[in-house]
Amino acid sequence: MSEFEGSKIYYFKNVGNNPIKGRGDPLRLLFNDAGISFEYIRITFAEWPEMKQKLIQDGHRMPTLPYLLTKSGKFYGTTVPLLRYISKKLNKYIPKDSEDEYLADAYADIYLDWMSKWVEAFLSKKPDAMSNYENEYCASQHANWNSILGDKQGPFIFGDEISYTDFLLYHQLNNDFGAKVNAEKYPRIAEFVKAIQNRPSLQKHFEIEKKEFSEIQNEKVQ
Repeated sequence: MSEFEGSKIYYFKNVGNNPIKGRGDPLRLLFNDAGISFEYIRITFAEWPEMKQKLIQDGHRMPTLPYLLTKSGKFYGTTVPLLRYISKKLNKYIPKDSEDEYLADAYADIYLDWMSKWVEAFLSKKPDAMSNYENEYCASQHANWNSILGDKQGPFIFGDEISYTDFLLYHQLNNDFGAKVNAEKYPRIAEFVKAIQNRPSLQKHFEIEKKEFSEIQNEKVQ
């Protein structure tokens, strides 16, 4: 049994009135794909300052969301290092080839830059910040990732074997456009999205996602 079985993952509740936006969902994707049980605890923005202060008082050096607590009480923070660490512990989702492992790390850094640009646009007070992000920055990212996916045979970044970097890429595509992409312009990304969404081990994840979106819509009606 994995040491991460039964962990609690903490992240914000419905960023931008959306259950998957932000930095938390890559962890859910990995845990669900690996079949590891966990509890996803959503924190309101009002609750976070007090929680953050408590983490600092408890001596945690990474008082950020998302963070993870194992059943034994071990604390882990930050998305990408945590995904990488869990993958190594599971001996899964890390490319076996050393050069590909380096590329996985490098591509994860590209994801971090991409997510940071989204956060910047999301928080900006400029009326055209998000449209500029979506129309210009995302277009350049889509072109680059379409080429990255074309470097290997198979639907995923490193071919037929899925990696933690695939969870990061899928999440960003889902975060920005609900994982919808111009298939004619970016055929490799479209193939990638289809492969992720058809993955048997992730069907439970997508069922939960649909339920969460439905609950938000019901709250709006009420």
